[in-house]
Amino acid sequence: MNKRQEAYNSMAHKVIGEMNRHHDSWKSNSVISSTVEKINGLFKKIEKTNARQNQSTKGISQKKREFRKQLDNTTNIFLGIFRSYAKTTNNDELYENSNKSLSEIKKIKDTEIIVLVNSTIDFATNHKKDLKDYGITDVMISDYQTSLVGYNEYLSKPQEIQAEKKTATAELKQLFKDLDEQLTEYLDNHMMQFVEKEPQFYSDYENARIIYDDPTISKSLMGTVSDAHEPAHVLQYVKVTVKFKAGSELADKVKMTTAKGNFQFKGLPEGVCTVTFEKNKYVTQTVETEIHKNAMTRLNVQLKKIDE
Repeated sequence: MNKRQEAYNSMAHKVIGEMNRHHDSWKSNSVISSTVEKINGLFKKIEKTNARQNQSTKGISQKKREFRKQLDNTTNIFLGIFRSYAKTTNNDELYENSNKSLSEIKKIKDTEIIVLVNSTIDFATNHKKDLKDYGITDVMISDYQTSLVGYNEYLSKPQEIQAEKKTATAELKQLFKDLDEQLTEYLDNHMMQFVEKEPQFYSDYENARIIYDDPTISKSLMGTVSDAHEPAHVLQYVKVTVKFKAGSELADKVKMTTAKGNFQFKGLPEGVCTVTFEKNKYVTQTVETEIHKNAMTRLNVQLKKIDE
C-alpha cells in the first residue's frame, strides 16, 4: 500500500471499530449489516493483496547470485581443462572456443551463460574417458549440473515476483475504490438516520471518518447533504460555502453538491472555518468545523424544509 492507502485503510478500520462498538444500534438493520459485511470482506482482500505486493526479491536474488558464482567458477575450471586437453591433442577449434577468462565469463548475460554451461557439460560428458587424466570426474559433472538446475530455478523468479507485485498494485487500487464506494455512497448515507436519533453514535462515526497522516491527501473537506425528514434522500445543487476568518490564506470558497449529494473542497488551509449550506425551499444551515493538516475532515448535514 502507498501512504494514501495506508491512511485510508486506518480510517476505515476505525470506522468499523466504531460500528462494532455501537453494534446494538444497528444490528437489526439488514442494509447496514450488509454494508459492514462487505467492508469487512474488502479488508481481508486488501490484507492478502498487500502481502502479495510486499513480496521481496532480496532472498531470491541473493540465491541466484550464489548459483551464478558457482557456475562462473566451475565453468572457468572446465574451460581451463579443455584448453589443456586441446593443446595436447592439437585441437585449435576447441582451444579457441574454451579461451575465456573468469572475468569474461562473469560478463556473459544470464541467458547466454546457460548455453555455455550446457555445451561445456555436453563436451565433458562425451569425453569423460579422455578428460579423466585432466582431473574431470563424474562427481564434478554432476555438481556442475546441480548448479545449473538451481540457477535456472531462480533465474526467472525475480521477474515473476515483480509481475505479481505490479498486478497486486493494480488490484489494491480497485479494492480501495470499492472500499471508498461502500463508505461514501452507502454507509455514510445509511448513518444519516442516527443524526438526531443517536447523536453520540453519529458523532463517533463522523470522528472516525477523518483521515489522518496522509501527506499526499488533496481533499480537505468533504461530506454529504440530505433531507432531514428523509435522510436517505440526498440533495443536489446545495450551495456549500466555506468561510475563513479575516486575514487567512483563503477567503470564501463555494461548491455545489452533486447528484449524490456529495461535496468536496481541496487544498484548504488549516484552522477553524464556517460552512454554510443553502438550497431553495430549505432552511439555511451554518456549521463550524476545523481543517487539519494532512487530514480529510468529513461533514455530513441534514437540511430541513422551510415549511417543516
